[in-house]
Amino acid sequence: MSSLQPNMQHREHQQGGLIIMQTCPCCEHSYEWNSQPRVGKNPASNLHLSAATAFTGSSFAQIQKYILLEARR
Repeated sequence: MSSLQPNMQHREHQQGGLIIMQTCPCCEHSYEWNSQPRVGKNPASNLHLSAATAFTGSSFAQIQKYILLEARR
C-alpha cells in the first residue's frame, strides 16, 4: 500500500469478506487493521451475507454467481 512507510513490511490476508493488514516496522511493532467490524469472531459482512441468502430464499450458488459477476466489473 502506498500509505506505508518505506521501511515497513506488510502482510495482508483475506478471511471471507474481511481483509486483515498487519504492518511491522524495524522496531518490531505490529498493528492489525481490519476492513470491517467483527461480531464475535466472525466478520460482520459474512453474517450479513448469510442472513441475506436465507431471507431472500436464494442459494449460495446464486449469490456466488452474482458476487463473481460484480468482481469482474
